[in-house]
Amino acid sequence: MFENQIPAAPVGMVMPPANGVIAVICFVLLAAFAVWAAHEARRTRSPAPLLILLGGTLTAFVEPLLDHVGAIWYPQYGASPVMRAFNNSLPVWAIAAYGLYVGALSTLVCRRMIAGMTPQQLWSAYFLIWVFNIGLELPGLNLNIYRYYGDPPFNLFGFPLCWAITNVTIPLLVAAVLTGYKELFVGVRALLIVPIVPMLGAAGEAASGWPVWLALNSGVGPGVKIFAGLITLSFSLLIAYLISLKFCVSPTPQDRGSSP
Repeated sequence: MFENQIPAAPVGMVMPPANGVIAVICFVLLAAFAVWAAHEARRTRSPAPLLILLGGTLTAFVEPLLDHVGAIWYPQYGASPVMRAFNNSLPVWAIAAYGLYVGALSTLVCRRMIAGMTPQQLWSAYFLIWVFNIGLELPGLNLNIYRYYGDPPFNLFGFPLCWAITNVTIPLLVAAVLTGYKELFVGVRALLIVPIVPMLGAAGEAASGWPVWLALNSGVGPGVKIFAGLITLSFSLLIAYLISLKFCVSPTPQDRGSSP
């Protein structure tokens, strides 16, 4: 008989009342960004900001797959989930949270990349998105509205930093693809942005995160998980580096702090 390699989920968790508060905050912030996106759409005469935001919210439906392989658990009791898959529930606030993280960040990075982003600016964005991701996750984790389990590597107050490492690839990939094909996403073809964003969300997570996913579901020890986390970090950095080579512009003398 083979030993079970799948870590045991904390199935007895009960969703706390803070779940409703988090939902209200997330949807208010999403609505505020949607107003800004609508303004940008009018200003630029392009529906892209709103379509990216919509695609970002739909990326939430990739979450149950990530929960399954990445060992994330949402309480099943005391919650009204928007959907259930792999025996796990997706809370309603996750829709808004994905809209903010994937939709809003992708819009901002794409806007900057089209305008002309230097490699230094891309790497600054890379690490700032890490900080934003940590700030977005720590409140919910410490309020017990979800949990990472299976002893993941690089744990910071309940948040495994390997997820910040993989999550950062999503807005960068979305911005790179939409920038590279910007002349094609016009007219009715602009609607393709909506399904492309969730596709890139799943691709970014899998491209960098699969070593950690294998380690989490293989029954290995902490040392192997840390090694897998370092491989995941190298993959994430590689994705950002390749994007910088193709989509970043050389810094101007002003960027270097000198006069012409």
